Amino acid sequence: MSRDIKQTVIELLLGIWIWTIVLLISVLLALRCLQGWEMRHTRVLLGFIAGGALGSFMAMHMARSIEKAVELEEGETLALIRRAYLLRTIIVLVCAVLLYYTGWVNIPALFAALFGLKIAAYSQPILNRILNRKKKRHDFDTDL
Repeated sequence: MSRDIKQTVIELLLGIWIWTIVLLISVLLALRCLQGWEMRHTRVLLGFIAGGALGSFMAMHMARSIEKAVELEEGETLALIRRAYLLRTIIVLVCAVLLYYTGWVNIPALFAALFGLKIAAYSQPILNRILNRKKKRHDFDTDL
């Protein structure tokens, strides 16, 4: 993977997990978990973790698919992107169904955390500016 793509994926993953953690804390506080931990709180926690993990998988798989697609010809690229999208969708749905039937995971929490991929995609330019600003300051300090 190229350096730019790796940096973008890292920023996407950071955005996904920031969203997941903020949402998790908000929901657990709304459920009044500080008054006593219950099994439903564990299910919500596991739902957010599973959703964050699935969102992270999707981000990394998209990056690899795009990198492969750039090297192919136009007709092959479209087919590869469609197959990759279908594969990601099937994997997420199968995981969600399996986790639903185990009863261990709160499914709305899973999909709320999975939505973090969309939030991360919109916030990635902001995270990029923040991270690059710190990097530029560090580079400037070391040049002196």
